[in-house]
Amino acid sequence: MSLLNKQIKSMLYVLLCLPLLVMPVQADELDNLIASARHLQLAADPDWLNLLHYKSHVFTGVYSQADDGEFFLASNGKENAEAELIATLHALFNNKETQCRFPARLYWLNSQLNFQQQLPVADCHEFNQWKNKLAVADVTLIFPSMYLNNPASMFGHTFLRLDQRNQPALLDYTLSYAARSDADDSAFEYVYKGLSGGYAGVFAVQPYFETVQSYGDIEHRDIWEFSLNLNQAEVDQLMRHVWEIRGIQFDYYFLRENCSYRLLSLLDVARPGVNMTQQHQFPVYAAPVDTVRAMIDAGFVENKHYRPAISSRIQQMYQQLNSSARTEVFNLVDNRQSLQFEHFKQYEQAQILELAQEINEFKKQDTDHYLLSARSRLDFGDRPTFEFKNISADQGHDTARWSVAYGEENNQSFVELGIRPVFHDLLDKADGFVRGAAISVLDTRLRWFDEQQKFQLQQLNIFELISLSPIEKWMTPLSVRLDISVQQQTVNNIDDAYIMSVDSGMGLSAGWGRSIVYLLADLAVEYSGYYEKNYKVYLGAEIGAVIPFEASRLLLGVQSLNGISGDKDSRDHYQMGYQFDLDKNHAIRFVYEKVEYDRQENKSLDVKYLLYF
Repeated sequence: MSLLNKQIKSMLYVLLCLPLLVMPVQADELDNLIASARHLQLAADPDWLNLLHYKSHVFTGVYSQADDGEFFLASNGKENAEAELIATLHALFNNKETQCRFPARLYWLNSQLNFQQQLPVADCHEFNQWKNKLAVADVTLIFPSMYLNNPASMFGHTFLRLDQRNQPALLDYTLSYAARSDADDSAFEYVYKGLSGGYAGVFAVQPYFETVQSYGDIEHRDIWEFSLNLNQAEVDQLMRHVWEIRGIQFDYYFLRENCSYRLLSLLDVARPGVNMTQQHQFPVYAAPVDTVRAMIDAGFVENKHYRPAISSRIQQMYQQLNSSARTEVFNLVDNRQSLQFEHFKQYEQAQILELAQEINEFKKQDTDHYLLSARSRLDFGDRPTFEFKNISADQGHDTARWSVAYGEENNQSFVELGIRPVFHDLLDKADGFVRGAAISVLDTRLRWFDEQQKFQLQQLNIFELISLSPIEKWMTPLSVRLDISVQQQTVNNIDDAYIMSVDSGMGLSAGWGRSIVYLLADLAVEYSGYYEKNYKVYLGAEIGAVIPFEASRLLLGVQSLNGISGDKDSRDHYQMGYQFDLDKNHAIRFVYEKVEYDRQENKSLDVKYLLYF
C-alpha cells in the first residue's frame, strides 16, 4: 500500500471517529453545567424568573405570564422554571439556532456558567441585522397623559423610545405593548375581554414622530419623556429580550398585565437584581402613573422632559400674551389681516405670529406663508419665545384612596369608611392631572348608623367619568359626564332600598380664571325592584362650578331631573364639596348633599379625612 493511500485511510478513520470522541466530552460538559446550575439554584434566581416572566403561584410554585408555546423549550416550561432552564442548555449545545432565537437567555446563562466558548459557532445574521438597524444607545420612557375618549388610555399610557446616538429624538423608534382588539367588538365585549384577558397583547415598533403626531396633535395629550439611566450592557440585554418576545403572545388585562406593567417586566430583565413586577407590587392593578413611580423608586429615571400637546401649547402661549396681543392674534387667524407692527415690540410680534400659526395648525387651516415669512425675519438667537411648563403625573397624589368620615343624614349620625382603588375626582388635588377631568372606579362607601345600630353599603360608584373642557376662542369641545352606581335610598318608606343608576350628561364648560363653570343636559335611568314599574327614566339639566384656591377646591352643583318614563316623578340634587389639602396625600373634605325626590327629602353633611396611597 502506498504512503498516500495510508494517509488517506488515516484521515478517514479520524473523521469517522471524531464524533465519537467529541460527543461524550460535550455530553459530560453539559451534564456538569446542569449540575452546576442546580447547585447554584439558577432556576430560582430572580433574574432567570424575570427572563421567562415567571411569577409565584399558590398551587404550582411558579407560572409564566407568557401565553405562547413558542416561548418555551420544555413541554412543561410554562410551569417549571428548572425544566425550562435545562431544556435551554440542551438546546444551546445541540441546535445553533437556539443561540439566535434566545440571545438574552444565552447571555445570562453564560454570565453564570461561562460556557459560550464550548458552543458551536452560530451566525445570527437576522438578529444582528435587526439590532444594528436600531442601534439603540439609550432608552426613554414616554408617558402620554390620560385620554378619556379611549377606554384603554383613560389612565394614561406608557411606552419606550429607543434612542440612537447623535440623532434627533423624533427620528427614533418606539417600543409599545397594546391589546390586539377586534374592531367589530361591541363596547360590552371590549370591556369584558379587556378585563378577563380575552385579547392578546402585542409588542410593536414604530417611528416616534408618528406617535407624537397621534398623541399630541390628534388626541391633544401632553407627553412626558423620562430618560432612563441604563448603561450599554443593560440596553443590549433589553434589546436581546425584545428580540426573544417579538411575536410572542401575552394575554392582555386592562387592570394589571397592561402596557405599563409589561414594560416594567422588560426593565426587570435589563437590570440584574431589579424586580419591579414582583407579585406584591401590583396585586390587583397597574395604573401607568404607578409604574412610572416604580421606575423612579427603582432608580431608573435620570431626568424628564415635557412635550406639550398642541392644545396645551396654544393655551399656555395665549396666557402669556396681553389683551391687545391676543386680539391681534385672532385678527390674523380669522380675518387674515396684515400684522400691525407699530405698537408691538419685536419680541411681542414673534409671539403673535407663532401663536397665530399654532392656531392655524390646530384648526387644520392652510399654512399661512405670510406668518412664517414674517416670523423668519425676527431673530432672538437661542432665547425661547414662550415657556412651557406643567406638573408631571408622578408628582400628583397617589392612585388609591382611603377615607373615614363622620356626619349626619336626616338627623341620624353615622361613621363612614370609604375606599377608592383608582383614580381622581374633581375635588382631589389637581397637580399632575388633566384640568377638569376625573375618573373613578369602584368608589365604595360603607356606613354605620349608631342610633339604629345598622351597617350598610351606602354607595358604590362602579364607574364615574367627567370631562369638563372649557370652550376657547380656537375650539369648542363637548363636556361629558357618566356615572354608573348602586346606592341606598328610601323608596316607598323602605329605608334600605337599593337602586341601580346610570346618569349621563353632555354640554359645555367655560373657563373663569382658573375656575370652570359647566352646563350639561342630562339623561338618567334607574332600576329598583322597589319601584312600582321597576324603573325610572329622567331628562333634565345640571349646572355647576369647580373653583380652585391655593391649597383647596370648592365644588358646587345643582341637578334637576323630570321623569319621562316608568315611575314618573322629579328629582332635584344639590351638592357642595370643599377639600383642603394637608399635603400631597392627606386632605380634609366637607360634603353637603340634599336630594328631593318622590315627595321625600334626604339631607346629609359629613367631614372626611382622606389618605391617598
